[in-house]
Amino acid sequence: MHGNGMTSTFIRSFEQFEEKIFHTDTPDPTNRTNPTNQQNTEQHTTTTTRKKAMFADLTDPLFIKTAIVIALTPIIWNIIARLEYYTHFLTKLAGGNKYYGCYALATYIFCFSAYRDYLFDQTMRSQAPWDLLASLSSITHPVAYVLFAVGGIFVLSSMWALGITGTYLGDYFGILMDAPVTSFPFNVLNDPMYDGACMLFLSQALLKNSGAGVALTLWVFVCYRIALIFEGSFTAKIYAEKDKHAQKVNKASTTTSSPATPSSEKKRKSKKLD
Repeated sequence: MHGNGMTSTFIRSFEQFEEKIFHTDTPDPTNRTNPTNQQNTEQHTTTTTRKKAMFADLTDPLFIKTAIVIALTPIIWNIIARLEYYTHFLTKLAGGNKYYGCYALATYIFCFSAYRDYLFDQTMRSQAPWDLLASLSSITHPVAYVLFAVGGIFVLSSMWALGITGTYLGDYFGILMDAPVTSFPFNVLNDPMYDGACMLFLSQALLKNSGAGVALTLWVFVCYRIALIFEGSFTAKIYAEKDKHAQKVNKASTTTSSPATPSSEKKRKSKKLD
């Protein structure tokens, strides 16, 4: 019995030495791994491989959170803007100054959008790159740089043309523009601010070879299109009411400055006869 123990110890030591030298996977007879745990490990490996093969993990909690925040971004700012239009609550909180109220909304929109952009970046970093984009990086990366440049120009030039109040829903505060902006970039695109933002998102997704980034960019585009339906109709309503008010003011001014009455006409005639 003692000799057999020494022999088995020697064989085991030799197998370990052989494994270190030749990196062979020699099964250990003393390993009593639970078959259930081994099966779970194999299933986990298979699932991980499938997730890497997909363009994005749409069930990832961070991906879902980012998608929700993307949708909430235009929804919340439109709700706040409409409440301001009907109640003027931001103007009242700003001491009756509608410009300060608009600046407060602009600050909120900027900060919440920055938080959305942060989640967008974190989601792309947390998921494996999309193999298809990685294989086409020699094409997609130059396209991404162009999209980044063009999108940045559209966004910045839109803000320059509209100003702070025009960019951040000043119409809802009663800060109305005299005429629609028709200069660049509005002579190229109807909605250069939103379209430029989508280009910036897509450029980041392409540079990181991120399928999740591409999917979220498409979601941003859809959310912006839906937001434009509500914003466009409500803005048209605001300016239609402005035109009606201007017409009433013009009618009132014409009635107050009416021509001379018949009695005054008779007095003038009598003076001429004298």
